[in-house]
Amino acid sequence: MAMKLVLLCSLSVLLAFVECDVIDDNRGIRGEPVYGETTVHKAWYSGFVGEFEIELENPATSWDAIITFPRRVFDLEVSNADIVDHFNHKRFRVRSRCDGNSFQPGDSVRAFFVADTFHKLKGLTADVKLVPFFEPRV
Repeated sequence: MAMKLVLLCSLSVLLAFVECDVIDDNRGIRGEPVYGETTVHKAWYSGFVGEFEIELENPATSWDAIITFPRRVFDLEVSNADIVDHFNHKRFRVRSRCDGNSFQPGDSVRAFFVADTFHKLKGLTADVKLVPFFEPRV
């Protein structure tokens, strides 16, 4: 019985850390997530440059994205967003910078990024979950 209890407690702590993709910000109306993947433009032994572009289905004034890489990456920098959180250097939550942009349905969110790795990663792609937020103008 004690072994089961320790295992359950360890599992609940692990799940708390894995859930860096929980988006509970109060930035307006949360839209339905849209999904895509990254494209790597150039890779070398210790890093890569890439982008993601995802078409929105709803209007948005800001967005959060969860980027999940199959391998660990370090020093991730995203062109128009800030890193909010990460787990094990594989899953990153990024938030758009408030620059006054407004997106309509059919518009695309596009972000470029650069990151370091310990291995050259040919054909690396990452899954992206993008959550739009819409703040109505008063």
